[in-house]
Amino acid sequence: MAFFFDQLRNQLVEVLPGGIVTKSLMEEAQLRYIDGLKAGDKKIFEELYREYYSPLCFYCLRFVGRSEEAEEIVQGVFFKVWLKRDELHINSSVKSYLYRSVQNYALNYLTLQKSRGRHKADDYSETEEPNINGLELMEEAELDVRIKEA
Repeated sequence: MAFFFDQLRNQLVEVLPGGIVTKSLMEEAQLRYIDGLKAGDKKIFEELYREYYSPLCFYCLRFVGRSEEAEEIVQGVFFKVWLKRDELHINSSVKSYLYRSVQNYALNYLTLQKSRGRHKADDYSETEEPNINGLELMEEAELDVRIKEA
């Protein structure tokens, strides 16, 4: 697993003639996030959460249409990132990885809702609270995808 993090680190570092190493501030932040996650640094994880939680919720809202569902999906993504931090394969930036993860979870969630016949925009009003455990639904959807791929 460390190989993937080291490979990404090598891709983000630019060596100029004369052996001078430069990194942009954004690349440094990405490396810090990757290294922090790899090391299990809770402060780095909290910083990552604070920086990306709200934008990811707005992004997810475009897919699922309800803020409660979007928040649960984003929380589920962060929860899984923390639990699986040793197994993460981040081939681009942490930001890209998070956005892609949220998109995949949202689409899996919608597929699962559709298959269960629960997700129709006109079926319930904004005041009604459906009995949905977002993390459980995402895990079921991910399992379905893995089964289909096998």
